[in-house]
Amino acid sequence: MAQTHFVCYFCCKLRRKFMDDKFEGYNEEQINNMVSRFEEMIGQGKNHFFDMDEFEVIIDFYLETNNLKNADIALKRAIQQYPKAVSLLLKKAQYFAFSNKTEKALDLLSEIESLEPFNTDIFFTRGAIYSQMQKYEKAIEEYNKAISNNEDLEEVYSNIAFEYENLGNYSKAIDYLKKVLEINPENESSIYELALNYEYDGRIGESVVYLQNFINETPFSRAAWFNLGVAYAQLGETEKSIDAYDYAIVIDPNYINAYYNKAQLLTISGRFDKAIELFHELLEFDQNQEVVYYHIAETYEKAEDFESALTYYLKSISYDQEFADSWSGMAVCYQELGKLNQAKDAMSKAIALSQDNADFYLVMADIEWKLGSLVHSELNYRKAIVLNPENSDIWLDMSDIYAEAEDFETALQVIEEAINLFPANDLLIYRKAAYYFLEGDRKLGFHFLQMAMILNPLSTLEFLEYDDRIADDLEINQLILDFLHTND
Repeated sequence: MAQTHFVCYFCCKLRRKFMDDKFEGYNEEQINNMVSRFEEMIGQGKNHFFDMDEFEVIIDFYLETNNLKNADIALKRAIQQYPKAVSLLLKKAQYFAFSNKTEKALDLLSEIESLEPFNTDIFFTRGAIYSQMQKYEKAIEEYNKAISNNEDLEEVYSNIAFEYENLGNYSKAIDYLKKVLEINPENESSIYELALNYEYDGRIGESVVYLQNFINETPFSRAAWFNLGVAYAQLGETEKSIDAYDYAIVIDPNYINAYYNKAQLLTISGRFDKAIELFHELLEFDQNQEVVYYHIAETYEKAEDFESALTYYLKSISYDQEFADSWSGMAVCYQELGKLNQAKDAMSKAIALSQDNADFYLVMADIEWKLGSLVHSELNYRKAIVLNPENSDIWLDMSDIYAEAEDFETALQVIEEAINLFPANDLLIYRKAAYYFLEGDRKLGFHFLQMAMILNPLSTLEFLEYDDRIADDLEINQLILDFLHTND
């Protein structure tokens, strides 16, 4: 997670640091006018004068929009006109960095540093480049250089925290995020990041203590209340979590994430009516109506009110015909209501809209099985396997469709294929033993049962629960008891 986060960091943080400052003082119309005049100059040969600040805005605009070709042209024109401007040389280093020419960028930064050794923008740029190169310790070194000469310590500490997170040193990241919040308690992104780092570090209890103290000092921080709710939920403190979300909603009545998290807790605790009521409140201001209706439908589905769930899945689809999850939800409800052909039609639509969703193929496999088409059921299981090859449970489910039909020969073939892929998976071997027992081959059944118990004796209960005929077999039970007693 951290690595992906920091590729994004380079693209966003560096832009924010060096571009937003330059854009400040210019409105959108002025910026567009500058860019238009520049493009007239290079495209039509018209003569336009740009001062250094205007060139920087134009260069920043092209970097921001990832138009590296025009950024390069603007840089060359600007440096030709202002050859000694250090700020333009910094822009050129940033251009190299955005173009993945990191060595050129670093060489140029060294030249600039010889001209202005205390320019903190050099350290910011170099730190971002090292982060892009995944040299996180070097990035931290550069940001530390910026501390003594930089007025924007909030930005410096944020960058250092992110690099420590990248290194997996969540404790250090927490320390620096606390420094950020000491400077600016309203920095919501740092509150979220701090809570995440506590979670990564397995210190949820400490997160609660910190957030409680933070709230004592900053009681109207919606982000602090929200993350306190998340932490309480992770500790299983459902009511405290709901209370925290309520405070966040009082502070910001349009705080969508707090509504969703609270509704999720209400659903988990079986308070479906309350959750649905909350989602109806969301309908008043959440622009994503199809998503809210989807969640209302999903809540009805979890409450096993499938008719009401269908009504709201249809409302969701009325807002967005291509909302695949709602089509899938409809399929599940139709299936539960015994309307298998309608379930198949809805599921076909979901799969057409989202062909890379393994779960969709699993639902379709179950529908096809209930329709009596084992061949089509297996085809869908195999499509799910292609999309999610690490999930050995799919093989168990696929073999089970044949076992249910008393076709243990095919069920065993499927399990054998799975064992070739997952040779150390005890559940597959337990299931193989079960199929042999149910087929009537007790010798092989006992052989594979013993093999499975050697791998993991704790799965014997799941093995016995697979089929009543196995659970009621005294000889099998005795073998398991003898094995567990001997290996106790």
